[in-house]
Amino acid sequence: MLCAAYQVVRWRHAQRREQVAERWAGTSPPPLNATAKLVGGWYLASTAVTFVGGAALCAAAFMTEPAVPTRYPAAIAVAAHTFALAAGAGATALVLGRVLRAPVIAEDAASHLVDGLLRAEDAYRFASPAPYVLVVASLPVVDWLEPGPLEWFALAYLVVVLGLQLTGWLLVRRRYRRLPPGFYGR
Repeated sequence: MLCAAYQVVRWRHAQRREQVAERWAGTSPPPLNATAKLVGGWYLASTAVTFVGGAALCAAAFMTEPAVPTRYPAAIAVAAHTFALAAGAGATALVLGRVLRAPVIAEDAASHLVDGLLRAEDAYRFASPAPYVLVVASLPVVDWLEPGPLEWFALAYLVVVLGLQLTGWLLVRRRYRRLPPGFYGR
C-alpha cells in the first residue's frame, strides 16, 4: 500500500508540471498502439504477468493454505498480500493510463523523440511492477511452515517478471541512448 501511494504521489508531482506544458502544446493524444510501442512490449508484458500471475498465485495460496496453525491464520496473510497487489494494480493502471493517453508535447522530430523517451521513462519510474512481485512472491516463502510446490511457482514468477522488466528497461535505455544534441535539463 505504501509503495503504491508513494509511486502515485511522485507521479502526481511530476504530472502537474507536464499539464502546464500540455496546455501550451495544445496537441491531442497519439494512437494507443503508437504509445504502447514507445513504452515497449517488454514492460507491458512484465506488468501483465505481474498482476495476472500475482492474482493466480494469490488464488493458489488461498486454495492451498496450510492446515497447521501459524502465527496468524493463513487466510489473513493471503488476503493482505492480495489487497496489496490490488492496490499496486490500481496505482499502476492510474499512471500507465495517463502515460499511454497523454498528449504529445512536441513540435519537431527532436522533441518527439524526447517525448517518447519521457513516456518510456515515466512508465518505469512511476509505474514499476517490481515491488508488487516481491510482495506476492514472498507470500508462500515467508508465511508457510511447510515447503511446497507453490514456493517454486513463486520463485519462477519472481524470476520471469524481473527478467521481463530488466530486459525492457535495458532495451528502452539502448533505444534512447542517443538523443539529438541539445539541453535536456540534466
